[in-house]
Amino acid sequence: MERGYRQLERFLKENNGQTLTGLQIVRLEKEWGLPSVLAAISLREKGLPFAEAEYKEALEVWKQTPHHQKVDFSSAVSPDAML
Repeated sequence: MERGYRQLERFLKENNGQTLTGLQIVRLEKEWGLPSVLAAISLREKGLPFAEAEYKEALEVWKQTPHHQKVDFSSAVSPDAML
């Protein structure tokens, strides 16, 4: 999980301190082993919202994709939609 927390910090830096996108949260969970609940807690501790609807959308895309294929999140909500 420590790797997941480090990646969360990298994502926040990439986002210039803005909250994570749904895709980033799914990636933390599936690629880096950080459960979304812990990501949500960490974001809230930093005063940032958890993009729950966007996360659920990205998670559905992930679930419908064979795991040996690269996931195409182009149908998921874009980060700009959160602004």
